[in-house]
Amino acid sequence: MTAKLALLAPMAILLALMTSQTAVAGTVTIDFEGGTSWSPIGAYYEASANVTFSQAVFFDLGSNAPGMSGTSFILHETLYGAPTEADPIVGIFSTSVSSVSIIALDVGGAGARMDAFDVGGNLIGFDEAYGTDWGVDQFFTVDVPGTGIRRIELYQPGNTPPDDTLAWDDLTFTTISGNDVNPNDPVIVPLPSAAWAGLGLLAIFGAARRRRKR
Repeated sequence: MTAKLALLAPMAILLALMTSQTAVAGTVTIDFEGGTSWSPIGAYYEASANVTFSQAVFFDLGSNAPGMSGTSFILHETLYGAPTEADPIVGIFSTSVSSVSIIALDVGGAGARMDAFDVGGNLIGFDEAYGTDWGVDQFFTVDVPGTGIRRIELYQPGNTPPDDTLAWDDLTFTTISGNDVNPNDPVIVPLPSAAWAGLGLLAIFGAARRRRKR
C-alpha cells in the first residue's frame, strides 16, 4: 500500500499543477445603462468590469434609437458628440483584454474610430467607419480583435460635414482571468516544461517497477 501511495503522490501533484494553470475567458458587455445624464463615468465600472473612463459622460435619451440596446449612451465630457484624436474618450483596462468592440451611433461623414493600445502605449490596431451626411440613424460596430489591449481611444477621425456628431454604446471585450464572468469557457495554459518532465519520470518509474517484479 505504501509503495502505491508513493507512486500516486507525484500524479496528484501533477494534477494539482494542471488545475492551477487553468484560466477562464470571459466576455464582458457594458451597456451604459443606469448612470445619471451628464455625470462623468470615471470609475463607475471599475469594480464590476475592471475599466475606467476619462472624458466620458452618461446620457439618457429617454427612449431607444437605432443601434442602441437601451436608452442610454456615452458622450465626450466637453466636446459632447465630437471628440477628436487630440481629445478623445479614453477607456483604461486594469488588466489586458482582447477583441474590443463598441457601437458608434449616428455616424456621419466625419466617421467614428477606435484606437487600441498595449500597456506600453503602442498601437495594437484600430477600426473606423463612415456614414453619410450627418449620420442620422446610421450606426456601426468598430472592432479591434488584437490581444494585450490596455487602453482604447474613441473619436471622430474627420471633420466633414461640420457639426456632425455621434455617440457610443455597448462596449464589449474579452478578458482572461481566474475570476472572470464566464466560467464555462476554460482556456488551458500550457504546462511548464518541468511538469512534463515529471510526467516522463512517472512513466519511467512505473516501467522500472514492472521489470523488478518479473
